[in-house]
Amino acid sequence: MRSILITAIALALAAPATAAGLQDDYNAAQTALDAGKYPEARDGFRALLARMKPGDNGRIVNIFRARLGKALISNNDPEAAEPLLAQALASFTGTTPEAVQDRAVAGFDRGIGLESAGRLDSAAAAYRTVMAEKAFAPDSSDDIALRTALARVSIWSAPDAARALIDGLLALPDSAFAKTTDARALLLTLRGRVELNNNHALESLRWFKLAASAAGGATTRKINIADVRIRGDLALAYARKGDKVEQQKAVAFSGAGSLVTEGLTSAA
Repeated sequence: MRSILITAIALALAAPATAAGLQDDYNAAQTALDAGKYPEARDGFRALLARMKPGDNGRIVNIFRARLGKALISNNDPEAAEPLLAQALASFTGTTPEAVQDRAVAGFDRGIGLESAGRLDSAAAAYRTVMAEKAFAPDSSDDIALRTALARVSIWSAPDAARALIDGLLALPDSAFAKTTDARALLLTLRGRVELNNNHALESLRWFKLAASAAGGATTRKINIADVRIRGDLALAYARKGDKVEQQKAVAFSGAGSLVTEGLTSAA
């Protein structure tokens, strides 16, 4: 549900031809990242960094570092991304709109990297720092994504806070979400996970059923990643409840094995 908008960077360098070349290469790398061509994006941002002068710590080079960090996270290498994002964040000082946006985008990406690495408390701290910046418009897609991420990593350490965050998001009108039922469905299943993790199997099952309904049903044959996640949650809740028949049914209809191009990547 994340759709942070990266403003075009104005490469104010001495040689106009050089600046134009860097801008074109940056645009190409960012386009590859947006399109899910993660190895291509990683290599593109690495090449841009290699063209910078040694010791350069200006805004442009740190934007390149931050975007490379995001590309590395997308390539399942959050450990390599962490020092790049930390260095970029340290340089994004000041209160100008550009500095606030740079910090928010890089800080959000750092949180995602920490979460990917299993460092959930550190990820929560990173997300809270971004939230404190108030860089994203209230109830915008970026704000919704940030609040969802903080709720997701707070399930184990701060379940009450996670509940409150998700309940606030679920209270938003449908118009606040993308034009798909999956965004709300995934929030509903996340809400169920809070209860499942706190040994409230019956209550979690109620939320998972709501999530499945919002996603179009629990037994359809045409599925996507959201369906796999929701039906997996249903299976877990039924298992905790001791209902083996419904557990097996949820597993049978999960459809995870049919997502040839998406399944393993998402599982990782």
